[in-house]
Amino acid sequence: MVRWLTAQQNPYGGFGSTRDTIVALQALSKYSMLTFSPDSSPVITVTNTNGFNHVFTVNSHNRLLLQQKDLPDIPGDYSVSVTGSGCALVQFVLRYNIPQPDTGGAFSLSAETKAINCPPHPLPKFALTLTFSYTGTREASNMVVIEVDLLTGYVALQEVINDILTVKVIKRAEITKSSVIIYAEER
Repeated sequence: MVRWLTAQQNPYGGFGSTRDTIVALQALSKYSMLTFSPDSSPVITVTNTNGFNHVFTVNSHNRLLLQQKDLPDIPGDYSVSVTGSGCALVQFVLRYNIPQPDTGGAFSLSAETKAINCPPHPLPKFALTLTFSYTGTREASNMVVIEVDLLTGYVALQEVINDILTVKVIKRAEITKSSVIIYAEER
């Protein structure tokens, strides 16, 4: 049953859903408590025909730690042998890294700053002008959320919200401690 359960585990340690993960990890924890022996020390050796040889030793000091090793020859034939006593889980994960094609993005965004008053003035102010447009392939976008993070020490003024709301496509705007969040309707 444990062998079947661990075969259902994904490469990230989870199972089909959050609920499945909780139930499976509870079951594996109980199994671990029942089969635990302080004297166990399995040694797992992974080899291939091209001379690769890596040894994983599981003992009382590292039994709860993940040990992993990248395999050099993919595809390749690998052998796993276990000596000693105890219980250990060996898992092989193959991931394909296929970069997503560059579509150029669905939005164009540019920002321009203009000094209103700068040092030596005691409270420097800047005006920030954002220009954005939908450039995607669909007829219209969904709602767009733009979050403008402010530099440390700067705050947005309430009058900024009033100015933003005069723009036809803006549905809502709000100021947080460190940012301005703008909600634009679909275009």
